[in-house]
Amino acid sequence: MKNWYYTFLVHAYEGKTTGAIYFVFYIMYYMLFSVSKYGFVNRSIDFITIIQMIALCGLLGLFQSVIFSKHNSSIKRMSIWAVINICLTVFFVEYFNWFDEFGTWCNLLMYASNIIAICMFFAAFKISINYETKRMNKALQDFQSNYKKF
Repeated sequence: MKNWYYTFLVHAYEGKTTGAIYFVFYIMYYMLFSVSKYGFVNRSIDFITIIQMIALCGLLGLFQSVIFSKHNSSIKRMSIWAVINICLTVFFVEYFNWFDEFGTWCNLLMYASNIIAICMFFAAFKISINYETKRMNKALQDFQSNYKKF
């Protein structure tokens, strides 16, 4: 049996790419909202806000690798991950007031784009499952037809 810290480190390693993508997503949204309100002036993000974003993105990546990994993929697991993703995002955005200076519409736009991204992820997953099923059925038919020849 593997140690718990080995398992944790493996999942943390697998989730770092997802976390990095989310981090870039959140930083870009923060900058776009800043430009939309203040224009192209010298604006920055607080260090504490960046640490909070890194914590959220790390959690999202870790949960994705634990709940919905490439070895444990199903619609049920994906749905659980999507709910956790949305709940964590809403909690962090609302609790830490990331976009309050920009207005409520920024929070709503952030949530909507997150939900759209999850829906696109669902669609891509469904398409890949259908493609894989067709490919496997074709391979099975080829095998059966070649097996009958012998």
